[in-house]
Amino acid sequence: MNTKILTIISFLIALMDINAQQVLWLNPQPFGEIVYDMDLVDSLHGVTTGKNGSLAWTNDGGKHWTSVTSGTERPLSEITWLNADEVIVRFDTGLLYSADQGQNWTLRWHSPLYYVIRVSFPTPIIGYALLKDRVSGAIYRARTTDGGQNWNVFAQPGPWADLTFKNADTGIFLANASDYYRVYRTTDGGTSLELIWERPQDSYYAPSRCAWGNGDTLFMIGKNKQNRTLILRSVDNGASWTSVHEGYFDILKILKVKNKRNIFTGGIHLVLISHNSGSTWKKPTMNI
Repeated sequence: MNTKILTIISFLIALMDINAQQVLWLNPQPFGEIVYDMDLVDSLHGVTTGKNGSLAWTNDGGKHWTSVTSGTERPLSEITWLNADEVIVRFDTGLLYSADQGQNWTLRWHSPLYYVIRVSFPTPIIGYALLKDRVSGAIYRARTTDGGQNWNVFAQPGPWADLTFKNADTGIFLANASDYYRVYRTTDGGTSLELIWERPQDSYYAPSRCAWGNGDTLFMIGKNKQNRTLILRSVDNGASWTSVHEGYFDILKILKVKNKRNIFTGGIHLVLISHNSGSTWKKPTMNI
């Protein structure tokens, strides 16, 4: 089985029981494709995405999966729950939308101009995205006020790597340029940005993903000079950061926060879980 599936399945089980000491193997069949993302909105209902437009949903915590038609053969990746019923799935040139926990899907948005790099929806209707120009490669910030059906693209491109919002107004953007790593904060819905943290390119950090935890707490993942995994935490809305985990030769790709204090991060060969807002981390024990 592809190792990407192993990572995502581990996330699934961890989300089902945040206090579980062991992880039981659940295979999302019938699915038949490489899994790119999997997320549960509660202990029973979840969605998984994959190659060739593959989509499936579960209502029993992942024991059984039902494949559904997505309407596209493009690879489907990032899953974003808007609320207990509505869910958005990102693919390279657009977004899919379901109003019934993933059982039926419609095209929410598609663009001939941009690739969709990342999305963040702090409310069901207000969302933010990073869009990459399909010709020039420039990366733009964008905002929606109708659940992703239409997007207002900010005119200024930048070396944007990721974004996360804790409410409709307050969010941060990661910037990875040729000579610096930066964190910008907005408190007006992305209209203006404030530089709040910076490191030179040859420094310790190489942040690639960020996610909001509880209150003023943020998490950021990346790598150090030796390409070892690195997890940083901020308790002041991104103004300062402290390393809370370092180790393992695996680049982290996924960062999810559940119930505000349970953080799950992983790469192709590694899963790490914290149940105490990032203070300590552990690898789940698998019973396969």
